[in-house]
Amino acid sequence: MSELAVATNDGLVNSGLFLDCLNQVIHAAQPWGTPAKLTPQQKAERVFFLRSGPAKNAVVPNCFGLPDIGQWHDQLDLFFRAVSIAIERQRGLPVCSLVDLNHEGFGRGLVYAGRLVLVVKSLRGGNPLFTTLEQAAKTGEIWVQQGLEWLDRYPEIAKV
Repeated sequence: MSELAVATNDGLVNSGLFLDCLNQVIHAAQPWGTPAKLTPQQKAERVFFLRSGPAKNAVVPNCFGLPDIGQWHDQLDLFFRAVSIAIERQRGLPVCSLVDLNHEGFGRGLVYAGRLVLVVKSLRGGNPLFTTLEQAAKTGEIWVQQGLEWLDRYPEIAKV
């Protein structure tokens, strides 16, 4: 399994812990190997319906242009799972994630360790959190850092 990397605006390649975890989660979620010949970037773009090339700068579609809520729930579940795995690898504590959406796409995603909530995000009616792999990587790294800050601040609550 090769590494997932993102080219940033300044030409540097970002292949941080979050992207490695995201690549492993996507690979594990596709057990029959249907997209085995795709690169990690192509897998991520396919799973998250991301845009690249000229379409990257297009206007974000409204909620009617997104996949159905079941697919969106699965995508968010993979994303939050990658965040939780990245935090778990950094601190060695068991970290879990949860995504709860209603039939209209409203809900909440959270990452927690013990009794400590590390990341909580409100999900609003199918609006995408990101539309490019660069945005996904940046969002994931920010959430991982937020989770690590909470773990460092309240380690005793996370161990309960």
